[in-house]
Amino acid sequence: MDSLYTFLETSLKEIRLLQLLPSTTTSDNIICNLSTVSLLSNPEYTALSYVWGNPTITTCITVNGIPFQATINLVAALQQIRQQDEPVILWIDALCINQNDNAEKSTQIQLMRDIYQGARAVTVWLGEDDLHTKKAIQIISFTASLSKSRMGQDKIVEAMKATVQEQHIEALAWFLQREWWSRIWIIQEVAVASRAMFLCGQQAMVFSHFRDAYVCWSGLFKRHEGTLQGLMKRLNGVIHLTSARVILWQHARNHLEESARGNPLDKQYSFEYMLEESWNFHSTNPRDKVYAWLGLVSPEDVILTPDYDASVSEVYVGLVKAMMEHSGSLSLVSFTGSAGRPTRLTPITGLPSWAPDLRKDTAPMFRWWLRPKSYRASSNLKANATISSDGQILVSDVLPVGRLIAIDADKHEHHDMAIGKKLYRWMEMALQNKVTHSGDIHDYCEAFFKTLICYHYDDHINFDPGYFEGLLRRTESVRLGFMSYLGYLDRLQDNVEWGIANEVTYHSETVVFNGIVMDTRGSGLGQRLRSTKLSDTRTRSQRSILLPQDHPPPQPMWTDFENMRRFFQLWDINDMNLKGRKSACVESLNTFIKSFDPGFEESNLNSLNDWPSFTSEKIQPVITQHILQFTTVFSQMSALKSLFVTDKGLFGLGSDKVSLQDRVCILRGCSLPLLIREHELGDGYEVLGQCYLSGCMYGECLDGMEEKGQKWKRFKFR
Repeated sequence: MDSLYTFLETSLKEIRLLQLLPSTTTSDNIICNLSTVSLLSNPEYTALSYVWGNPTITTCITVNGIPFQATINLVAALQQIRQQDEPVILWIDALCINQNDNAEKSTQIQLMRDIYQGARAVTVWLGEDDLHTKKAIQIISFTASLSKSRMGQDKIVEAMKATVQEQHIEALAWFLQREWWSRIWIIQEVAVASRAMFLCGQQAMVFSHFRDAYVCWSGLFKRHEGTLQGLMKRLNGVIHLTSARVILWQHARNHLEESARGNPLDKQYSFEYMLEESWNFHSTNPRDKVYAWLGLVSPEDVILTPDYDASVSEVYVGLVKAMMEHSGSLSLVSFTGSAGRPTRLTPITGLPSWAPDLRKDTAPMFRWWLRPKSYRASSNLKANATISSDGQILVSDVLPVGRLIAIDADKHEHHDMAIGKKLYRWMEMALQNKVTHSGDIHDYCEAFFKTLICYHYDDHINFDPGYFEGLLRRTESVRLGFMSYLGYLDRLQDNVEWGIANEVTYHSETVVFNGIVMDTRGSGLGQRLRSTKLSDTRTRSQRSILLPQDHPPPQPMWTDFENMRRFFQLWDINDMNLKGRKSACVESLNTFIKSFDPGFEESNLNSLNDWPSFTSEKIQPVITQHILQFTTVFSQMSALKSLFVTDKGLFGLGSDKVSLQDRVCILRGCSLPLLIREHELGDGYEVLGQCYLSGCMYGECLDGMEEKGQKWKRFKFR
């Protein structure tokens, strides 16, 4: 194969182009020729964006008269692109770069942006068409046409409801799940293209139609968030579960007019932020999870030179070092950690626990991964660290903030009927460990809530103010759902405990209370959600919650306003500490009441009993929506994680592989707190992974360090 390739002169920006010879029959053998040209001469060609496919399943084509084994997906693309009467000039990485020459690959990779940007067009080959292709293109083209009309958003929604059917949603889902969408290199290939076209079998569609449709969908769903129903809700789920957002954002960044370069988001989209987008994308070579972004990085950012002779460990460790030296950031340390590396994956040889494993197969271990750019645990402080010459040891300033004294791990309880059990169990752990918290109960309750949803308010990224207004509204809704659902669960427990006390006999091994399934065998019924004694010093009777003797308590419903009162009783927010205290939960409920009772005056609120009881049908769907929003967020953020409490009374949410006496710390220059463990060699620590830590996500732990007698310590990580 090497005989096909001659030396390329780097200084002249030389590349190879492929001349695909014509044929009148699709099944004819692919015959093509390679030639060398300089990008400086502005050659005309079409660049191909595609998925290589299985490298072991190939078909023989002819290149410069020499047999060449090409993957079947590439051959299928060439058969569709080939013309009947004239040759087609193409640039295709598998053929135009000598894949057996690492030195050539390293230099050609640096020209990738120029190659795709300089192409007359980029053809995106998605593979052969299927039963879904035509309908997917129909819904995309239809939406694109609506976006170009002068119809208002409400009329566009009505037009879509009248036209879009279930089969269109299903077809679009299949279309967006094609392998091409998850390939790391396609981001750059499409982002810099002056013109692009999708080709799926014999079906074609210009890229701008997809762009316009996606922008239209995003705008509609953002405006109507919380009110989407039926097919529109399904469509919203489909488009937000794909990598299209990343591709389109990069495309927008690279096609801004020069006068618009002042956009703060454009400036904020650094190399490090781009790497945060990598989880949804696959690369055959793990090094490409780094190198595929280089063409999109601004000149002022980190500069790396691709080196395919370097080991994967050397590339990932070198990335951490380059970021640290360029911007003083060690946020890459929070990307994975040893606890986030699946045992089913072959470990990367020589990769220390503090270096990220960027392979896509690592991503499922996180489910809902915390994005470092959304937080500022070490404020804006720069790293003060060194990396050993062999790339194995990181020595850095660290602020230890506690040891884990209580842990409860998710037991794959992210489905509807299990969410309530996990939440109640975690609330019990929170109440049992309240004595370790130095603040008042209002702060403790709010810290628990924010931990469960991994609360963020990333105003340091300078998003449009409308974004933050929406974020605050969503947080209010989620908080009300949290309050109502916890109160509901505790009232549900009344039924459980009454059944135990009165020796109720059930005719089944399980009983369902409003969607929560509980075991009725033996004493298990009363212990599924809460033991009868919450802690050594706190019992149910001490919370003034008395069960009736002669009849069961009323079976609660989600929409009962009584759930709110029970929530405050659970957290000891009683008449004595309610008055004059403007806690987030109290404020949220006051605002909620006012929305249904404009005449309600907070100044008249002296007791829990002063809150009105609502039975209006108007309030029921609203409370239900709040609960659904909370349970959705909670289910996402808590999946495969552990809730923990530190010896300082701080809540945290991190890996489900943590153990008691593991430590949590702030690494100087890292945006997220880290869970760490003493290394098995007894000399230093290993990084287990990132975590959410209440009261420490935006530099609060660093405030007044001197007054608190705290100092940075030097920790060694392996």
